[in-house]
Amino acid sequence: SNSSIAAGLVVFNNIGCSVCHLESFTTQANVKLKTTTGGQTAVVPALRNVTFNPYSDFLLHNMGSGDSGGIPFQPEQLGQATLTMWRTAPLWGLNNALKKSGGLMHDNASTTITAAINRHGGEASKVISNFQALDSTDLSNLMAFLGSL
Repeated sequence: SNSSIAAGLVVFNNIGCSVCHLESFTTQANVKLKTTTGGQTAVVPALRNVTFNPYSDFLLHNMGSGDSGGIPFQPEQLGQATLTMWRTAPLWGLNNALKKSGGLMHDNASTTITAAINRHGGEASKVISNFQALDSTDLSNLMAFLGSL
């Protein structure tokens, strides 16, 4: 229900998910597209000041050992990134992604939203503790919210 989804958004914010999974971004007024050869086109009016809701900050975060491994690069090729750092995945289309691939996270190994959340570690350790301490009502509302994305 809409009330469960709204309550779930409150839980999402209260337990700390929104620190990395930011709700929205607004494009700049002068968005230019790059051509395949690296040049830029003129400003694209359709992309001017558009707000979208990816539920991501698109930044690298230390996820700890729960989500490490499997990066097909040498550490020196990653610059400052380490083998426990991952880009915050957007949550929009979360249920469709799960239905399509059968799993979540970078390796599709988490077959439920709860399993994917519990794989977070590192910088998200406190958020995971908060998640694991949710009562059944808050958990149900959180899942309703995530299912609505």
